[in-house]
Amino acid sequence: MVQRKYQSGFSLLELLSVVVILGMIAAVGSAHLSTDVLANLSSDANAHQLLFDLKMARRRAIATGDDHRITFTTVDSKIVSYQIEQIATDLSVQVIDSTRMISADVDVTVTGGSPTFDFEGQATVAPTIDYDGPDKSWQINIIPVSGNATITQQ
Repeated sequence: MVQRKYQSGFSLLELLSVVVILGMIAAVGSAHLSTDVLANLSSDANAHQLLFDLKMARRRAIATGDDHRITFTTVDSKIVSYQIEQIATDLSVQVIDSTRMISADVDVTVTGGSPTFDFEGQATVAPTIDYDGPDKSWQINIIPVSGNATITQQ
C-alpha cells in the first residue's frame, strides 16, 4: 500500500481571500490618505503659482512703467481667486492675465493689502500672504525695497 504524505499549507482559495481583504483595507486607507495628499499638493501649487505671479507683476511694472498689483477676490470672507492688474497713469485698471482660482482645500490670509509694485520694481504695498493646507502651510513675504518675494514652508 502506498502512503501519502500530507502537506500543510494554505489553499488557493484561502490565499485569494486574504489578498482581497488586504486590498479592501488598502483601498479604504489610500482613499483617505490621497485626499489629504492632494490637498497639500494643491496648496503647495497655489502658493508657488502666486509667487510666480508676484514676480511677473513686478517685472511687468518695470517693463511698462505702470504700477501692477495682485487683487484678491473673496466670497463669504474666504479668498477664492486673484488676478494681476495694471494701473495706468490715469488710474484706469486693466486686468493683465486670466483670474487664478485658489483650491477650495486651501485657506489664504493676506495681511497688509494687495501687493503693488511700482515702475522701479519696489513693493509700495508689501503684505504677508499665508497659504494653509490640511497639513502644510506656506508664507509669502515681499521685501518692500527690492520687491522680491520669498516663500517659506511653515
